[in-house]
Amino acid sequence: MSSPAWNQTETIKQLELDLSEASSDTTRLRLMNDLCWEYIRSNQEAGIELGKKSILLAEEIGDNIRLQNAYRYLCETYIKHNQLDSAKAMIDLAIEINTNDDIALGKIYINIAMIHEKSGDYGGALSNYFKSLELFEKSDYHFGVGWMKNVIGNIYTRRSDFKTAIRYAEEAYQIFENLHSPQQASKSLLILGDSYQGLKDYDKALEYLNISLELLEGSDYPFEYSGTLDGIGSVYLEMGNYDKALEYLKQALAIDDTLNSSFYQAISYGNIAMAYSGKGDYEKAIEYNRKALELAKMNGTLDILLSATEYSAQYYSKMGNFQLAYEYRLLYDDIKDSLYSTAKSAQIIDITTKYETQKKEQEIERLLAERENAESEMIFRNAQLIALSVLLVVLIIIAVLYVRMRTAKEQKRLNELENKALRAQMNPHFIFNCLNSIQRLYVEGKEDLANDYMADFSSLLRRILENSGMEKISLKEEIRSTVLYLDLEKMRTDHAFDYTITVDPSIDQLNRFMPPLILQPYVENAIWHGIIPKKEKGKIDIQIEQNSRKELICTIRDNGVGFQKKNQRDKEGSSKGMSITEKRLGGHRALDIKELAEGGIQIKIRIK
Repeated sequence: MSSPAWNQTETIKQLELDLSEASSDTTRLRLMNDLCWEYIRSNQEAGIELGKKSILLAEEIGDNIRLQNAYRYLCETYIKHNQLDSAKAMIDLAIEINTNDDIALGKIYINIAMIHEKSGDYGGALSNYFKSLELFEKSDYHFGVGWMKNVIGNIYTRRSDFKTAIRYAEEAYQIFENLHSPQQASKSLLILGDSYQGLKDYDKALEYLNISLELLEGSDYPFEYSGTLDGIGSVYLEMGNYDKALEYLKQALAIDDTLNSSFYQAISYGNIAMAYSGKGDYEKAIEYNRKALELAKMNGTLDILLSATEYSAQYYSKMGNFQLAYEYRLLYDDIKDSLYSTAKSAQIIDITTKYETQKKEQEIERLLAERENAESEMIFRNAQLIALSVLLVVLIIIAVLYVRMRTAKEQKRLNELENKALRAQMNPHFIFNCLNSIQRLYVEGKEDLANDYMADFSSLLRRILENSGMEKISLKEEIRSTVLYLDLEKMRTDHAFDYTITVDPSIDQLNRFMPPLILQPYVENAIWHGIIPKKEKGKIDIQIEQNSRKELICTIRDNGVGFQKKNQRDKEGSSKGMSITEKRLGGHRALDIKELAEGGIQIKIRIK
């Protein structure tokens, strides 16, 4: 892996050089914003100074878009260094600028969410991340959609809602795989690894984390590489393989030290401390955990600080230093209250005050007060139970309504796809040309042939209309419809092609079912975009098999022009029927299209 620190330094040097040579204010402002972004992790003072200069220049030349960016970058610099009041002041100024840009507004919501998250308010963070996700989806900003799904998945992981985290991370991974973004895809894999670790499925966790490691090998994404190494070490740590854990965790720490990232260093130091604790070396555990505590305090990451104080209490307790263990336990309780419930702090003070007052009263009054307190606690617990019961009922109702809405939405989408598939197959040009051919046969006196053609045409239309309303049909019925279509097209094109259909004998065609209207769009494409442009006798071979997972594999081969006329075909537009069918089958993963060496195209369709 190349040196990430060197690359970042080179980027900063190049931007500084470009800025010194820039002549126009617009160019200088763009470079200043880019440089401010690079300074976020490495040079707080320079980043803040440059951000302020960017703001002044943007105001001077009236560039609202870059002014808004300058506010955002400066806000993020303050967040990274735990200056949340200054960060909030910057983002308040950014949101006042109306650029009518949903993507820019979505990025502002991200900064607002980061402020909430940094202060331990995960509810507020999640609310703003969802606002950002909604704006990115509305703008078809696919990178941003995947980005937010990763961030939201990470929050659910930290709140131990691992199943929800997995769902968001899988969706994000699919997006970044399509965008060919290994850096962001690795973040999705890291969330999946953390989530499966939380579910105690260590094999699955290591599988995803090792995929991430392979993806990042030789790349210049040191933060993701370090995070993946740390994730693998954490899994081995939880499995009790402390030597293996230390091997990966120390590799991660070495990268973190070169990056001078207090956040990632704190995580690595904390995990290494736990590994030494597992080995019984509590002195080293305390040494590394102390560094984790210092770094967590420096960057203001409350959840890391929480775990570091908890483990400090445990380590000192195991070493017999109960005084320090007690002090760290008190500190842990304070942090936990501020992180999870500020209301609990007031509760503790109230109970303590009552307890101290009761100690000064006479014995009988103290007993009476204790009884009243016990009754109050019972009432409070009953009230809590009632409130929780009501909340549970409300959540169940919301969940049922949500499931029904999702089911209805999915059914509507499927119905629309089926209707589109029907319209694509009942192509007006196809119907018109068929009727034209029938009319021509009658005019030429070929009444028997015309009647046969008319019978096949009517049968095909009837089958299309009947099958389009069904969720699934037998394989035999799908083949019948395809044969009718091929025969009609063969007759209409004056026998411009021959065809064969071969079905694996082990497949029960009557009792093997599939969605209707699947094969015809691909056969149509083979005829009209493959064979007809070649202006030679063509051939179409259809082969239907099943794989070890009992999925149908339909292979359609033609000896047409292949991809030779790709540019021309792009201008003409691809088959709507094919794209609709692809969506019905679940996307491009269900298809494998390649050009044959001997000429023509092969399409493999996988039907679950």
